[in-house]
Amino acid sequence: MFYLEYRPEFFQKIHAFPHFVLVVGYDDNEGKLFLFDCDLPDLQTLSYDNLRLAWQRDEPGYIKKNAVITFSPPEKPLPFNELVRRGLLLKADQMLNPPIRNLGIPGIRKLAEEFLEWETLLSEEDYKLALGLIYKYTKNSIGPMIAWTLINGQIWFIVKILWS
Repeated sequence: MFYLEYRPEFFQKIHAFPHFVLVVGYDDNEGKLFLFDCDLPDLQTLSYDNLRLAWQRDEPGYIKKNAVITFSPPEKPLPFNELVRRGLLLKADQMLNPPIRNLGIPGIRKLAEEFLEWETLLSEEDYKLALGLIYKYTKNSIGPMIAWTLINGQIWFIVKILWS
């Protein structure tokens, strides 16, 4: 997020991984992309130069340098209920079996174990920044509720309902 000029709170200040955007267009004359960012409701723009810099980052365990994920919608889309069911099952599996222990349920548990040490490990400025970012990005989201539900083992109840 260090290279996302439309995110002033991060731009050339903070690296945060992983972060994905959906590119929906481009303008070669202006050297910019049009994209949707999962955290923002409106269309954003990103310069080709900053895209190049962001792509050159290689963060082991997350995504490889210069990675692009492409997809094409199927000719005949699945019914909405089936899409929701499959999406929730996929997300549950990703939360329970992440590729590295900093993500999903293992990541939440790791955060819970380490969180109490942050105040002594981090500078006062970094500690306040970390708490502020946690608050900012979870205060109005379903994420904390999902995390609490998953940690308390209720994921199997959800999966059982979806498989029914």
